[in-house]
Amino acid sequence: MPTNSPAYATSLSPLRCLLLALTLASAVAAAGCSSFKPSRLISPYRADVGQGNLVTDDQVAQLREGMTKDQVRVVLGTPLLQDAFRNDRWDYISTLKRGDGEFSRAQLSVFFQGDALQRWTAQNLPKTAAQAVDLPPDQRRPTK
Repeated sequence: MPTNSPAYATSLSPLRCLLLALTLASAVAAAGCSSFKPSRLISPYRADVGQGNLVTDDQVAQLREGMTKDQVRVVLGTPLLQDAFRNDRWDYISTLKRGDGEFSRAQLSVFFQGDALQRWTAQNLPKTAAQAVDLPPDQRRPTK
């Protein structure tokens, strides 16, 4: 059969069929790769990062007005911030950034008159140290 006949142009040899199939498969695979995001399947482990003094409600419950600075230090630990110009206030601040991006901040400020504990204020303190990792939804916020 001559090579310029219409029957030759329409018939496909097995090699041409294989070549055409591979070309089509490569085109489909290349198009699929552009929408594939491996980060959806695999993500790196991100550890929780806690910083500062973790103070709990249980520790604050041990505070009593009139306690000395040394007694407060035994109960709560060394303060994170101790102002050199205002020796009558100690601040205990802790932050927790979880691996999933949630962020929590807790703060306790204790005020002294002379060497005696006068009062304290607290915000977002966990009940226990174990609960510090399991944040309630109202204290969670995604990081930017």
